[in-house]
Amino acid sequence: MISQICKKEDCTGCFACMNICPRKAISVGKDEMGCTVPIIDNQKCVDCGLCIKHCPANRSVKFRTPITCYAAQSKSNEDKYSSSGGVASVFTRNAVNSGVSVYSTLFDKNLKPIVKKIETSEDIENARSSKYVQSYTGLSFTEIKRELKNNQKVIFIGTPCQSAGLISFLNGKDENLLTVDLVCHGTPPYTYLEEYLDYIDKNQVRTDVSFRGKHDYMFTVYKEKDILYQRTQELDLYFSSFYKGLICRKNCYNCKYAQQSRVSDFTIGDFWGIERSTLNKNFGSKISMVFINSEKAKQFWRIIKDQFVYEERAIKEAVNGNPQLRYPSIMPNKRLKFEKNYVKYGFVKAIKKSWRYRILLNRILRSPGIKELRKIRYELKRRK
Repeated sequence: MISQICKKEDCTGCFACMNICPRKAISVGKDEMGCTVPIIDNQKCVDCGLCIKHCPANRSVKFRTPITCYAAQSKSNEDKYSSSGGVASVFTRNAVNSGVSVYSTLFDKNLKPIVKKIETSEDIENARSSKYVQSYTGLSFTEIKRELKNNQKVIFIGTPCQSAGLISFLNGKDENLLTVDLVCHGTPPYTYLEEYLDYIDKNQVRTDVSFRGKHDYMFTVYKEKDILYQRTQELDLYFSSFYKGLICRKNCYNCKYAQQSRVSDFTIGDFWGIERSTLNKNFGSKISMVFINSEKAKQFWRIIKDQFVYEERAIKEAVNGNPQLRYPSIMPNKRLKFEKNYVKYGFVKAIKKSWRYRILLNRILRSPGIKELRKIRYELKRRK
């Protein structure tokens, strides 16, 4: 019987294996670090090997060289609180209104991030903001396959490893499927966010959480429209440890998808490093990067491009500005300490023991006196 689908260090938690299993012998478990991993029920397993065959970690993944790069920003006021330029929102809104099925990540009523079909305006709103946590794909791949067999057009928006998992599950491309991957910095297990929210909100009355958007780069927890908790990226334990790459799944530090060549038709993300002084169009503060990686993407872009302020930019500019288009997030030297503490104490105590010094340093650097000294130092350097 099958004991392991792929090497533990290569598993991304895409669950293509669970979707392909004809005997429903694979379920979701967690390892000692809280990461979702496949569990095989040997009472049900018939050793067919489909899970091994369709795991993207075990097969050669087709990468596409980007054809064109755009800087883009939605013209719609609906997208003003998007994480960057609102590209995913425009894709989703237009697709849903045209009868195309869109699968993306939403927070469910328990604030668990899940991949599901977008069906309502509330779903579109929910899908808009960045979610710095790994989403659960569940049986969404199976649902997508069913829709494709019925000649339904589908757009899938997710991390590169999720996109690769879907493509591997489908055993290649499908003309009715358009894939969109995100420039990903790595994904923490959902368990971490859940434990942290329970620590912040002991009464569990929260209804929403956000990292970007209206309160940009602020970890914000809501009860309906009221803010229960809010800290800046630098001063929040979860957000700062994510931003510095401390709490990703272990496989994220060896991610084979963190490169210029991509697995999906589109790649989208923040356009870090763009030289604003050279822009010919009138962009606002948030600008998205869009890679066109296939002819299908070209065709879709032609249909929706007029809904953006956009202009073509050099692919190299985007790659130079975003490290995750060159290499995976680098494991911090505190990671091993965090792992040992997590196994002993759980997430919150492990973060405090491993990362509190960083928060204290950030508080010092952001204090009014230090900020003023830094301004003076900058001004003196500028005048030299």
